[in-house]
Amino acid sequence: MNDVLPYPVGTFVAVKKIGKPKTPVAEPGDWATWVPGGENNASLPVFYEMKGFLMGPVMVGRQIWLYRTHRNGVEADGIFESTLVCSISNGCWVETFNSIYLVIPVVALKTEEKV
Repeated sequence: MNDVLPYPVGTFVAVKKIGKPKTPVAEPGDWATWVPGGENNASLPVFYEMKGFLMGPVMVGRQIWLYRTHRNGVEADGIFESTLVCSISNGCWVETFNSIYLVIPVVALKTEEKV
């Protein structure tokens, strides 16, 4: 188990919610209490994937802090903050108070035209 992911601030990453802990400290949101477009103090009650730039280190005791550029493949600029990170394992699995995420760097392929 690690205390911090090895990705520096500014790394372009994919953050994919893949589940919830067996005993979450804070329950994920549910559709009965979720307010679309409003202030919500719980995570979206579905699995999702975001891409964006890390705004801080991903480490135990802190939130995942991401400048989001895409959500579920659609452009959606904004700031994402998770609940506090409880554990990090296997170099990319991050468990927070209410969610389990896969956090991996996105490698942008650059093509060069031949002149």
